[in-house]
Amino acid sequence: MYISKVKVSNFRLLAEVQLALEKEATLIVGRNNSGKTSLSEVIRRFLIDQSPKFQIEDFSSASYDRFCEALRAKNAGEGDDVVRALIPSIELRIFFHYDPAKPDLGSLSDFVIDLNSDCNEALAVARYELQDGGIDSLFDGQPTQELTDETRPTFFRALRERIPSLFTANVWAEDPSDPTNRRLVSQNSLRSLLKTGFVNAQRGLDDNTSRETDVLAKILEGLFTSATSPTSNESEQRIAQALQEAVQEIQQRIDTDFNGKLKGLIPTLAAFGYPGLGGPEIATETILDVKRLLSNHTKVRYAGHHGILLPESYNGLGVRNLVFILLQIISFYRIFRAEPNAPGVHLVFIEEPE
Repeated sequence: MYISKVKVSNFRLLAEVQLALEKEATLIVGRNNSGKTSLSEVIRRFLIDQSPKFQIEDFSSASYDRFCEALRAKNAGEGDDVVRALIPSIELRIFFHYDPAKPDLGSLSDFVIDLNSDCNEALAVARYELQDGGIDSLFDGQPTQELTDETRPTFFRALRERIPSLFTANVWAEDPSDPTNRRLVSQNSLRSLLKTGFVNAQRGLDDNTSRETDVLAKILEGLFTSATSPTSNESEQRIAQALQEAVQEIQQRIDTDFNGKLKGLIPTLAAFGYPGLGGPEIATETILDVKRLLSNHTKVRYAGHHGILLPESYNGLGVRNLVFILLQIISFYRIFRAEPNAPGVHLVFIEEPE
């Protein structure tokens, strides 16, 4: 199973865009501000956010006139169905290619609603649209005359305030050959079918040798977390267990030696009558967390001459970006593999891979 096609409507620069995807990897090339980031952002909003919200600025500028047309139709006394059809919505359509001969469709089964045994395509639709019964509230108090250069800004300012509360995200399965055949599903159903990962352009890896960056070290924390999962393979679990045991040995030494000496630094409070009768004494406890040690106190180094380890920031920016991308992909893969109920498709976006 894989994603064969994606269609986006009315989101930022993507007024009406359809993109065919390759089975394994698709390279999207374009000039600056051509909508490349908008594609990953709209998928992130619908797939990651628990309650997707968009602003008036997220609607493509080409759709603004439709808000005006909807107001005009409302003022003319048109029915709600006519007015609703004119109101723009942000829509994401994802086409999944699958093998109909396989008896177990897994998480895709909620989205296969056609009766054609020869069909090998399923369609999931996510749309941010005006909620039922929201037309009157959206246009309440708006001009009843034709919008002018003076009243149009006021109209859109009102939309900016009302859209987040009056619009909602809906997800449904749709028959690719019959748009009228659809079935509402939950957003969790779509997330169970499609898992996403995002490798954003790393401004934190800029070639600035005056400060140290630990972006790569934070990825190690994610690798350790996935290795401790019960569903990870045995070799990774053994490594994670060995790390935990090593930290536990250090923890025991801290409890018996380090904290004992640290107690000597605490001022003598007995002279002030503390702890007094039945009062508790002050004690110190230092707790080591493997994950925090990896992300906050472990630095990635590069081997230099004569055993000298070079800081992360001393290597070339291109090399560091490549290492970061590779570690992120490995981290995504291990997390995906460790999930007890793996999604049908794992889609990873890599921003500025060059």
